[in-house]
Amino acid sequence: MKRKQPYKTPLILREVRLQLEGELLTGSVADNIEVTSMGQEVRNYDYDFNGNTDGFNHNWE
Repeated sequence: MKRKQPYKTPLILREVRLQLEGELLTGSVADNIEVTSMGQEVRNYDYDFNGNTDGFNHNWE
C-alpha cells in the first residue's frame, strides 16, 4: 500500500549573486516595431424571446 508523502516546504540551500557586464534591458523596441492590426469577425444574434423556435431557453428553473 502506497502512502502519501508529507508536504515539505521548499528551502533555499544556496544563494549566488551575479554581476552583469552590461545593462540587461538597454535597447527599446518601441521605435523599431510595426504593429499591424487585423479585424475579428463579429456575429450578431437576434433572439426572439416570444416564441420557442430558435432553441434558446432564457427561463430559470
